[in-house]
Amino acid sequence: MKLFIKNKFFSLCGSSFVTNEAGENVYRVKGKWFSPTRKKIVKDMQGETLYKVRNKWFNFFFNKAYIYDAEGEKIAKLTNDGITGLKLVDYPDNITVSRGVFKLKREICKNGECIGYVTRNLSFFRDSFTLEINDNEDIAFFVALVIAIDNIRDKDRSERN
Repeated sequence: MKLFIKNKFFSLCGSSFVTNEAGENVYRVKGKWFSPTRKKIVKDMQGETLYKVRNKWFNFFFNKAYIYDAEGEKIAKLTNDGITGLKLVDYPDNITVSRGVFKLKREICKNGECIGYVTRNLSFFRDSFTLEINDNEDIAFFVALVIAIDNIRDKDRSERN
């Protein structure tokens, strides 16, 4: 399945659109107003919360983001190991996201097998990503993973400025 995740052109909360190849909305990502941890909620089109994503408040070396289920239980921590890329910790499957060339295209691996790609699309006005993932995976979870990657990237960028 191929999805496009685009931040809204003007959003103080960091909300995003998630569309399929036909241009149909499939998920909504709602950001929270003035959230130092960049909290975002992944919802289906009926408004049901599927996942929540937020950054860790304070980091020693590398920024981290957490993924929660709909009930608010932490199910994974996305961490940057600084060498090979991003890795999910505290998750039942071993999921890694490679560094990629210039961090534009990253390979998503689950238990050592490539299951998809996330590509950051170049744009001056808003961030956008393309997620290609196997149809038999939890698509909404991988949308939350892309949001977590974007949160870490935004935090890294804000700390450099």
